[in-house]
Amino acid sequence: MMRLLIPTLLALLLVGSACSSQPDELAFNSVFSLEREASAGIEPIDPNRTDVLSAPLLRSLLQDLLTEHSDLSIRAMRDAVDGVQLDRTIEQLRANTDNLTTSLGVVYGPEGAMAFDQLWTSHIEFFNNYANALGRGDRLAADRAITDLGHYESDFSSYIDTATSGNADFHAVLHVLHSHVTQLLEQAEAWTDRDYARAFELSEEAHRHMDVIALALATGISIQQPEAFPGDPSTEAAQTCAARQLQLSVALAARDDLIRIGDRGQDGVDEAERILAGIIGDLSAEAQIAFDAVEGSALSVQRSSARELLAESADCGGYILP
Repeated sequence: MMRLLIPTLLALLLVGSACSSQPDELAFNSVFSLEREASAGIEPIDPNRTDVLSAPLLRSLLQDLLTEHSDLSIRAMRDAVDGVQLDRTIEQLRANTDNLTTSLGVVYGPEGAMAFDQLWTSHIEFFNNYANALGRGDRLAADRAITDLGHYESDFSSYIDTATSGNADFHAVLHVLHSHVTQLLEQAEAWTDRDYARAFELSEEAHRHMDVIALALATGISIQQPEAFPGDPSTEAAQTCAARQLQLSVALAARDDLIRIGDRGQDGVDEAERILAGIIGDLSAEAQIAFDAVEGSALSVQRSSARELLAESADCGGYILP
């Protein structure tokens, strides 16, 4: 089925590229190399395969990668606004994108992975352009990046709708994606204005929308390929464990935010501490244990280690990918 959809997906990419208003002067600090071969090493899918991954675990995998993407995008944008060296964050964004592309390649093969990667990397570039423009106070360049992101929203929603044979509806995905893009743009504005309460709120909402997309994808894929990705990712148990995993991601990101706010000066630290305390207070007992156990290491290590601890809990062993 996916082989028949590839021409449509590639046509969407060409339309998106033609609509992009990105001028040459916005192409600085490029995140991805033009020589990138994202689908290299991804094997064609076997149409007769079974039990690749359960749908609840597919949701867990996608939620983890998508919330990490959201978190890294937020950090890269804030670093760009602050004029901070962001090589390490950009490198992590590249690795996260590689992992997402590989995961979609497992579902749809190398051609589907390539179509995804071209759309995904372009929107990261647009966010990067926006943050750099914001840091320079260049409103015209920022507005051009917003226009490009608007084209991306439509193109990526079409990709998801087409790739899942309509099981993840275009309009539903577009609504969530538009909200997510708006939140990332607005959190950068709030960070610039040192409105940390608003920045925290928008970041948390952006993370939550990633689980909505993960659920839509996992559901659509499981309907489309039930033998390869069996199960229901929306059962009560799956929802409970997904919520715990998401809470944990939000809390870990907020704790890292507090450190970054301190690096900008003491103004706003008290308010940020109050918000973090509220986020921690909402954690489940299992998530609280994982949150406390990983403190002190790099955020990427915290995320991985905490998820493994949560997956070992009695209730979520079959619903969170370790």
